[in-house]
Amino acid sequence: ATGTVRLDLTGRCLAAAAGEPADGTPAEAGPCTGTRAQDWTYVQDNTLRIGWPAALTGAGSTPTQGIDRGMHYAVDMINSAAKPGTRKIELVTRDTQGDPTKAVNAVQEMLGSQKVHVIWGPANSGESLAVTPIIARRKLAHLQTGAADAIIDVKKYPLPEIGALSK
Repeated sequence: ATGTVRLDLTGRCLAAAAGEPADGTPAEAGPCTGTRAQDWTYVQDNTLRIGWPAALTGAGSTPTQGIDRGMHYAVDMINSAAKPGTRKIELVTRDTQGDPTKAVNAVQEMLGSQKVHVIWGPANSGESLAVTPIIARRKLAHLQTGAADAIIDVKKYPLPEIGALSK
């Protein structure tokens, strides 16, 4: 199947960063333009699996619980508005309890048996510092929710390729 990958309800879409469609091209989010750079071919099943390692219980879980409700709401809205034959989104959530070790275990499960295409989060920097090198080594798309210098260093962690999508 081919088509546009909408990332949220505000009109942002996934596009080839260089604008040139080719396997392994880094991707970026931007306005939905309908250009060739946003025309993706799905090479696995027709479900986009997004990994969401989240501190749903434990210290610091209150803000993450709100983010979690919003993410599930957005996925439900996107899936319910999808036309027949359109790719659905599945949110693969694991409770990390705010513990970096549990975040690493959750991400390794997501990358292994769950076969997620993208990781969103975790929402706190301690967990992000632990999982970012693992995700970067796999060259999987990683949507960071934090902005600590150590986890957004593009020299240390270059823009990932999108392994589940190809041009």
